[in-house]
Amino acid sequence: MSIERVLRQLVLWQWILAGLSILGFELEVDRLPFLLLEYAAAEAARPATAADAAIGWLTLSWGIGSLAASIGIVALRHWARPLYLAMALLGCVLQALLEPSVTTPWSVAAETAAQVLVGVTLGVVYFSPLRDRFGRRPG
Repeated sequence: MSIERVLRQLVLWQWILAGLSILGFELEVDRLPFLLLEYAAAEAARPATAADAAIGWLTLSWGIGSLAASIGIVALRHWARPLYLAMALLGCVLQALLEPSVTTPWSVAAETAAQVLVGVTLGVVYFSPLRDRFGRRPG
């Protein structure tokens, strides 16, 4: 299997695992202990603050930027590496900004696996022989 194909598979599996994380939460949320369900309901009913709105906009930007970066990585575009790195770092910052939240075991497992694959992807695009393919600018 070529390194380009491995890279494309890494990106594809990141998105699959991210989707499974969301799906896993939806399937498991009813099995959470009562106190966690109460906490989640109370947080959902709380009025949004300006900080919540700012984090929401940052999260939307992160989602769009991550999708664009992933497409660029798959297409081996020169601009994709720094954007992918920036989105990985922004994702870490966003996790630090999130308030305590309720999640489920399989959801966390899928999310963690996706994050590991992001790290592996960064390693491939910056430290493998494939890195030279990203350094070429068109024209």
